[in-house]
Amino acid sequence: MNRLRERFRRRSSSTSTNTALPPKSPTLNPADRRRRSTQTSVHQAPVRRLYVTSSSQDFDTRILRRFQAEGFKVEYLPFVDTNGSPEKNRKELERLLHEREDDLEAGEKFAVAAYGRPAYHLLCTHHQSTTSTNPFPRLCALVTYYPDIPTGQQDWLCPYQTNASSSPPPTVLPASTTSTATASSYDMLSLLPIQIHLPGQQKPSLWDDYSTHPLKKRHRCHLFFYPESKAGFAESTSSSYDAISARLAWTRSLECLKRGFGWPGGTWSTPDVEDLWEQYWRKLQETPRGQDPSTNTDSPINLILNGEASTDTDTDVDASTTTAIPKPRLNSTSSPPPPLTTTTSTPQDPNLLDLNPHIDCSPTMLGGTNTTTIANFHAYEFFPSGPPSQKMRLLSRTVGVDRVVDELLLTFTHTEEIPWMLPGVPPTGKDVRVLLVMTASFVGGRMARLGVYWDQAGVLVQVGLLDPVLVPRGFRAVGPNRAGSEGVERLPVVGGEGVERMLEE
Repeated sequence: MNRLRERFRRRSSSTSTNTALPPKSPTLNPADRRRRSTQTSVHQAPVRRLYVTSSSQDFDTRILRRFQAEGFKVEYLPFVDTNGSPEKNRKELERLLHEREDDLEAGEKFAVAAYGRPAYHLLCTHHQSTTSTNPFPRLCALVTYYPDIPTGQQDWLCPYQTNASSSPPPTVLPASTTSTATASSYDMLSLLPIQIHLPGQQKPSLWDDYSTHPLKKRHRCHLFFYPESKAGFAESTSSSYDAISARLAWTRSLECLKRGFGWPGGTWSTPDVEDLWEQYWRKLQETPRGQDPSTNTDSPINLILNGEASTDTDTDVDASTTTAIPKPRLNSTSSPPPPLTTTTSTPQDPNLLDLNPHIDCSPTMLGGTNTTTIANFHAYEFFPSGPPSQKMRLLSRTVGVDRVVDELLLTFTHTEEIPWMLPGVPPTGKDVRVLLVMTASFVGGRMARLGVYWDQAGVLVQVGLLDPVLVPRGFRAVGPNRAGSEGVERLPVVGGEGVERMLEE
């Protein structure tokens, strides 16, 4: 009721002829408040508001820019505890979010990504045992990272609970990378999805055992553990930054947030990752071998270095950082690619969306990590360079919110050198069949990473460079195998028969 009175008071004061201004947000200037268009086109992506909050005044700008590049209207809300009471601090954070929720237009929803102490407060808000309703009716997704529990609070107990004498609930999951529910379950739940990303040394705090609660909660928690990481692992500006865990957590968070706004349905400003992947392969096969990519405006490297982003002055502006970033577009591949982002870039760099693009062929360590090497790799080494008999057949495809994983069958007659697979090996005339796995990840309409994996030993067997019965003379065992022998009669590798086995029904 107090919230309704406060809302009506703000609305009436804004329409009154009085010169008094409406209440100001403690973290925003009135000039920085969002501007809304009066009409929305049917083909225009709706506004999807994402509020990012943490206790830092200089939060990792790259995270904010990447969220923007994925189609969210981002506002950063720094929140620092100012009261000695955790409950008062929690209510103050609630008030800030309620203030923004009240300003939403009809039908609009919002999501929150919280880090550290604000994550703790918001989890406490949703796990109150006194209510079965969501405290923020228009909240469609909540993602929390390493909730920072105030000093003096039990690591499993929210400050409002009164059963402090009871024992803590048992650990629901072991400290692993598993979760309580898979990402595919989000679209089956008409409930608020909540993610909790916990570093390895942090207990699964604030777990809400809603399954045994007499009043069923209107949300579902998904816990993710990162055993090798510490708090701060997702922020590149943190001393605890862990790139591997950060990439994994980013994919999980992005899917939760986008599903909260109806993905894969709806209109998004960023192109579908599968469409981008198909464009990449089409351009890859249509580009003449040996052509300098810089002379070809339709080169596949534009999807890596430039993606579908325009380099004109049409930009989106973050109200909190007042820094412009390029808007992704679907029809602007004619512009030259902008400079690649490097790890030495400053947070003010407008192209700071992701880490250096990487292309890696794992068995041969070929690929590229900068403009020159990526361009040369596509022009002179990567598919379709090699024998004209090369054919690829798609066996399976897994598509996620920001990545595509393909399983492919590559067949060819080895009549030419294949620089990316058999560098320096002269043609042997042998028929080769090999299974490939390709993983491509995208950020804001740009391919950020491409990994290619295959059984190189099987390829070497098929072209005659590796004989399974020839064991190197220098091999020495330090103990017997399970059969009690210290010798090796045959190398544990196979040729094309391994591929045939995998293709059997």
